[in-house]
Amino acid sequence: MTRQTRRLLEIVMASYGWWWAANVAVDYALGRHPLWWIDVDRTTGIAIAYAMAAGSVIAALGERINGRWRWSPVLRSLGAAIMSAVMWLLAVRGAAETLTAWGTYSALGLLFAAAAWAALRDLGGRLHGHAA
Repeated sequence: MTRQTRRLLEIVMASYGWWWAANVAVDYALGRHPLWWIDVDRTTGIAIAYAMAAGSVIAALGERINGRWRWSPVLRSLGAAIMSAVMWLLAVRGAAETLTAWGTYSALGLLFAAAAWAALRDLGGRLHGHAA
């Protein structure tokens, strides 16, 4: 995968994370319960949305400053890892309710985990003096 392709995918994933978090937060603000299917209360559901939003902002910030700061892959990896954890939480908790949740959110969790791993590999290259 080229650097440009990887960068585009990381931007799309951060954007998806923000979009997902915003939709969940708006649903809660409107009195709905969008995460009913994972059996969490309102406060926990909002915390999950905030975690996803934080992960997307951290990942986007790391992508934005990529190349201008030696440790920027740490931000990209941390953001992607947070988003992956949220997706895996939804996959595992949702599997009891529907296999569709397991299939969808485990696949997204794998994609976010792959992005976290790619960012860590970039960090290794930077630490050893190679271009990322």
